Amino acid sequence: MWIRAVGVSLPGLLLSISLAGAPDDAARPDGDIKVRGTVVDAETGKALPAFTLTEGRQDQYNAGRFNWSTARKTKHEEGKFTVSLTKQRFLPALLVEADGYLPQVSATLTNAESELTFALKKGSGTAGVLHKPDGAPARGVTLYLSDMRNGVHLDGEKLKIRENMGGSTRSTVTDDAGRFAFEPMIDAFSLIVVDDAGYLEKRLEDTSPNAELYLQRWGRVEGQLLIGARPGANESIRLWPAHVPYEHHPREFAAVQFYLNTTTDADGKFVFERVPPANVEVYHEPKVRDSRRGTVPMAQTTKFTLRPDETRHVTLGGKGRPVVGKIVVEGYEGKINWRADVHTLETIVPDPEGIPNFRTLSQEFSANMRAAETDEEKAAIQAEFNRTREAAVKKLKEFYATREGRSLYFRNKRYALNFSQDGAFRVEDIPGGRYKLKFDLREGDGDGMRYSQPQIASLEKEIEVPDSPGGRTDEPYDLGEIAVPARASMKAGKAAPEFEVKTVDGKSVKLSDFKGKYVLLDFWAVWCGPCVAETPSLKEAYAAFKDDPRFAMVGLSLDPKESAPRDYAKKNDLGWVQGFLGEWSKTDLPKQYGVEGIPAIFLIGPDGKIVSTGLRGPAIKSSIQAALKKE
Repeated sequence: MWIRAVGVSLPGLLLSISLAGAPDDAARPDGDIKVRGTVVDAETGKALPAFTLTEGRQDQYNAGRFNWSTARKTKHEEGKFTVSLTKQRFLPALLVEADGYLPQVSATLTNAESELTFALKKGSGTAGVLHKPDGAPARGVTLYLSDMRNGVHLDGEKLKIRENMGGSTRSTVTDDAGRFAFEPMIDAFSLIVVDDAGYLEKRLEDTSPNAELYLQRWGRVEGQLLIGARPGANESIRLWPAHVPYEHHPREFAAVQFYLNTTTDADGKFVFERVPPANVEVYHEPKVRDSRRGTVPMAQTTKFTLRPDETRHVTLGGKGRPVVGKIVVEGYEGKINWRADVHTLETIVPDPEGIPNFRTLSQEFSANMRAAETDEEKAAIQAEFNRTREAAVKKLKEFYATREGRSLYFRNKRYALNFSQDGAFRVEDIPGGRYKLKFDLREGDGDGMRYSQPQIASLEKEIEVPDSPGGRTDEPYDLGEIAVPARASMKAGKAAPEFEVKTVDGKSVKLSDFKGKYVLLDFWAVWCGPCVAETPSLKEAYAAFKDDPRFAMVGLSLDPKESAPRDYAKKNDLGWVQGFLGEWSKTDLPKQYGVEGIPAIFLIGPDGKIVSTGLRGPAIKSSIQAALKKE
C-alpha cells in the first residue's frame, strides 16, 4: 500500500513534507516507523552542514503540542538523516534545530515510512538588556529560558537553583552592559532570574523583542505560629507557590517552583528573608504522622500576593476552636495505624458560577466519541469539545486573574488531623464555617507508595463548625463518634451486597431478582476505554449462555448521563440488563463491592455469594462455563 500525505504549515515555521510510497505496517516489525529526510537553508536550498533532531510525543491533554525528549536528541550532518521511531499511544513528531536558524516541527508521523524535507529560515532567539531594580546594568547575572514543560526549581535558605532542573531549560550570562541573547527555542515560555541583585519571571508573550527588563526586589515573610493561646515553638513552617488556577496557562504550573522551610523559635516566630514576589502560600507542618516518607502535612494554610520589597506579617493559628472526634471503622479486623497517613479538614469554597465542570465535560466527550459511527462525527465531536474546553479555560483564567477570583481561591484552607492510635483525632484553631472532613486509610505503616496499598476505609463528610465567642475559645467542638464501614473486600465466598437501581430504559433491577442464578455483574462506563475494550468478550459470554435459565448478566453504568450507556448498548447490540448508577462520586455501590477501578467484573453464585472477581477477556466466558458445569 502506498500513502501520500498533505504538507503541513505551522505558525512561523515552513515545513515541506512528501511521503514516499511505503508498505503497510504488516510488512515490517510492529510499531516501526522509518523516517528519512533532508534539512536545507530556506533561501539557498543548500544542505545544512550540522543540525539536531529531537523526538517528541503528542501531549496527553493537547494534541497540538508535543513533549520533547532530550534523551532522544541526535546529531546529523550534510543535510541528511534517517531515524527510527516506535508507535505508541501518543503519536511521534520530529523537531529540527541548527545554529543560527529558527527551529521547525514536523506533523505527527504515522506511516511506516516517511520522507521529510525541512527548509529552515535564518533567525535569532530571545534577546534584550537586563537592569537591576535601581536601573543599573545587571552584569554577570545568569538568566534562564524555560519551555512549556521545564523550568527552575529553587530551595534552601538562599533559594539556590536545584541541579537537574530539566534538560530543555537554557541559560546564559549577561555581559557588562546587561545584554543577553538566546538561541531560538521551540515552545519558549519565560525568562527567569534568581540572583542577589533581584528576581525576575517574565513570560515571552509579555516581552517585546530586544526588551529592557528590570529585576524586582525580593519580598520577605515573617510571622508567628500559635497553637491555641500558646506559641508554637520548634515547629516546621513551609512556604511555596500558591498555584492560582490557570495563572500560568497553558503551563499547568509556574516555570519557577520554590520550596522554603524554617523552624519557629521559642516564641513561635519565624522569618523567610528572601521570597519571590509572587502568589505564595505559607503553612505549618504539624507532627501528625510517624512515618518519615509520604504526604507533607499542611495546617493553617495561608495564601496571599507578595509584592516586590514587601515585608508581610502572618499569624498562623490562634483563632477559632479545636475540633475533636473519633473515627470507628466497622467491619475491619486488622490492626490500624492511624498515624501512618495524612488526613485533612478543608474549607468548602463554592465553584465559580457559570463555568462547566471539566470532569463532566471529559466524560461526556468520551461517551460521545465511543458512540460516534463515522470519522466525520468524531471530528465534529472533537471540534465541539475543543471549543467548549477552550471557552471554559478562558473564563476560568479571566476569573482567577481578578481580585474577586484570587480572593475566592485564597479562602481555601487546609488543616491536618492529629490522630491517636485509638482513632480519636484533634485539630487546632478552626474558625467557624463549613468544612469537609476527608480521610483515606490504608494498610501498612506509612512507608512506600501509600496509594498502592489496600484501602481500609475512606470518608468525605461535610461539617459546620460554630463561630467562637470573641474569635477564639479552648472549648472543643466535638463531632462525636463517626462510624465508617470498612471497604468491602469481595473475595470468593463473601456475600454480594444487595442493590436496587434503575435501568437505562426506566425499569428497576435488583440483585435478588436473580436469586438461584449465576449473575455476571459488570461495573463499567462508556467513557472508560478499558471497559469498552471488554465489550467483545462480554458479548461472546452473553451469546454463549443467554439461553441458559441458570444464568443472568447485568451491567452497572457509572456514566454521568444515562443516554450514554443506553445509546452504546443499542449501537453495539448489548442484550443484557443495563443498570444506571450515575457519577461515581454520587453512588456508594462501587465502594460496597470494593471497586477501586473499572471495569470491575464479578461472577455471583445462586446463593448470592461471590464466585470470582477481576474477570477480563477470555476469563469471563471460561469462569461462567466452569461454574455452570459444577451444577
